[in-house]
Amino acid sequence: MPSPSPEEQAERRRKRLYLLFALFGGGSSWVSTTLAFMEVPIYQRHFKGLSLSNRLALGYNLGTLPAALWVLALWCGWRPTKRSSSIYVLLAVQLMAVTCLLIAVPGSPLFSVSFLAFAQFLGGACGYCSQFVCVPYLVSVFENELVGAFLTGDAASSVIAALIALIQEPASKPPRFGLAAYVSVAGLPIVLCSIMAFVHIERTQAGRLPEESSRRLIEGDEAPSTIKPYYLEPLTWKLGLVVFWSQFADWGVGDSVYPYACANANDNKVESCEMWSNELSLAAQLVGCAVASRIALNADRLTATLWVPVAIYTGWFALLLVTSWRYEDAPRLDERGVLVDLFVLRGLGPYARAVVPRLIQPCYDRRHHEALPVFFGVLAVLG
Repeated sequence: MPSPSPEEQAERRRKRLYLLFALFGGGSSWVSTTLAFMEVPIYQRHFKGLSLSNRLALGYNLGTLPAALWVLALWCGWRPTKRSSSIYVLLAVQLMAVTCLLIAVPGSPLFSVSFLAFAQFLGGACGYCSQFVCVPYLVSVFENELVGAFLTGDAASSVIAALIALIQEPASKPPRFGLAAYVSVAGLPIVLCSIMAFVHIERTQAGRLPEESSRRLIEGDEAPSTIKPYYLEPLTWKLGLVVFWSQFADWGVGDSVYPYACANANDNKVESCEMWSNELSLAAQLVGCAVASRIALNADRLTATLWVPVAIYTGWFALLLVTSWRYEDAPRLDERGVLVDLFVLRGLGPYARAVVPRLIQPCYDRRHHEALPVFFGVLAVLG
């Protein structure tokens, strides 16, 4: 059997690295919050009132507090002695969050709205902190494609959780299997694989850039003292606007208005439309991140790879707004039309956000590679 060519060996190495960093991303961000929201129909049967979802959302949004403290510490000049140690702490917190969901089942003394909100706080802290802890480390130290693999793994973990929830049918009475079984299958293996993947990355230095290669790929003749701060570069504010706008229109306003578009659908299948909107949103996010992680980027020619997709995204957002209005002559979409509209919106938004961190290495001096993901992360949270 002939030995593989150097090109085949390089392609196999690239695929192995992509899978490794996708596994790392799967358990490093939002997986535990997704698990909890998938099980809301089961939780709701055991608690009075309709405040459960509100409490869960409040719990994970309080996770912005640790992220804000982290950013404030960085702004004041503090830097972690060993960046990988911070990621190990984040993964440990994620494991705690999933463990809380695993033991918060009917019959347990810990089964309460407040304990579930606490688990969401832990998960939200991981989700928000990930973009300030993991992404800067990946951008500054590892090969360019791997930050995209990390984000794709994060999106894939949510899709896996949703698919297993579809099999479980949590809205059924009774569901096919219970809370503990769901978390054991959809959550715990993902987090454990993420921890093992990161341990392997650190031990083998997989995907790490050589020191001489971690410089700006577009080289200039500027001395270090003459390199402009990143906030004086016009590109920084263009990319920052992309991040802010995609978050604002997608997960901000978009989350609030799509139920109205479903309610205005011609066939009035509101519950079905909302359910499939949530499921397809996760699938669209995975598609967007996966495409962004593999597409070839030319920092000097971003029209086709970034600006046109953002323009289409803006138009689709306008369509969602128009079809959500309730005035008499407002245009209406049927359920399929609303789902297509939302799928495009939820695909292009994450695509644009995932392209931005991949542009840091080729467009900026390496001195900015850690600071820029934090800057863009702050704009994302504000959006």
